[in-house]
Amino acid sequence: MNIGERIRTFREKSEMTQTELAQKIGSTKQTVYKYENGVVTNIPYDKLILLAKALETTPAVLMGSTRRASNSRRSFRRRRLYRRRITRHYGLR
Repeated sequence: MNIGERIRTFREKSEMTQTELAQKIGSTKQTVYKYENGVVTNIPYDKLILLAKALETTPAVLMGSTRRASNSRRSFRRRRLYRRRITRHYGLR
């Protein structure tokens, strides 16, 4: 899935039209169409931030990165498990 498909998916989940999204990011319906259909693939970073905010997500998710979220969750679980083991080992609880 490319960035345009992700933009379209998030827009449709938000039940938003291309015109409404364009108004939120200060652009035109044609520009949103071009983003969604891959005509423009190098989306300016300032527009990417506005798109993410309007679609209630992050620029990283729109760009296809899911690694950060899963790593932070996994890291949290590891830290919690480590703390439990230490607490039990030293009888702190």
